Amino acid sequence: MYMHNTDNVMVEDQLYNQAMYMIRKRENPESVKIFLIEKGLNEEDAYIILNDIIDTVNRDNMKTAKRNIFLGCLVCALGAFITITAHTVVTSLLILAGIAQFIIGLTQLPRNKVDS
Repeated sequence: MYMHNTDNVMVEDQLYNQAMYMIRKRENPESVKIFLIEKGLNEEDAYIILNDIIDTVNRDNMKTAKRNIFLGCLVCALGAFITITAHTVVTSLLILAGIAQFIIGLTQLPRNKVDS
């Protein structure tokens, strides 16, 4: 069966998107690499594509993590400032919300790479 060049691009895009989905769902990168190889890619191309996907996902996660860390610190600082000046219970909740947001940001920091 002959495939036009645009069909190959569509198949490659579908494979890339499927692999991206798997990585975002926190699948083991090695199993995603095996998936790509089973779909017809050679090991080197699968490795290159997978590392590109992981880098993209890590950049996205880093942006989200940094935003959440910043917001957590901001809310915590606001709560601490209001607590010092007004002594209310609401501000204690702001401090706790800020700490929670900060922790969420820390858990979103990227941490995986694929071995070649």
